Amino acid sequence: MARRDDKPSSFSEHLQRLVSPQMKRAFAEMARRYQQPQDPPTTTEATPTSAPAATSTPPPEPASPEASTPAPRKPRHGEQRARVERALRTLFPPDGKAPRGLIVKVVKGRVAEVLAAEKKTGIAPEDEKGLPDPSEDVVGTVMGELGRRT
Repeated sequence: MARRDDKPSSFSEHLQRLVSPQMKRAFAEMARRYQQPQDPPTTTEATPTSAPAATSTPPPEPASPEASTPAPRKPRHGEQRARVERALRTLFPPDGKAPRGLIVKVVKGRVAEVLAAEKKTGIAPEDEKGLPDPSEDVVGTVMGELGRRT
């Protein structure tokens, strides 16, 4: 039988000794919640409890699709990177390399301005409607991939 002061023989055995039982239960609960399908948020309307569901009125339709602004949606993997790269190549032609003196926060603001101008003029692709501005992390990553000017 293994004693408490014996060295672990594998990494997983080492982790099992480090993580408390409470943490193991918490991780298992988080994993279980994460794997459950997410229900879309429901609106709470004042409906009588005795009325059957079939007689409830459906929510009103929006007047027109153009009148309502699209809600920001979660970008798919790599979508924001392609947008940032395209904006950087517009800002710093031909290769998209920002000058070394510019910090990421400033470049992020300029990228957001370019993307907003594309949306306003209708140049932006249709699948980009409703996407939020790229984060500083994404802008910094793409700037690192493209490199900097000296």
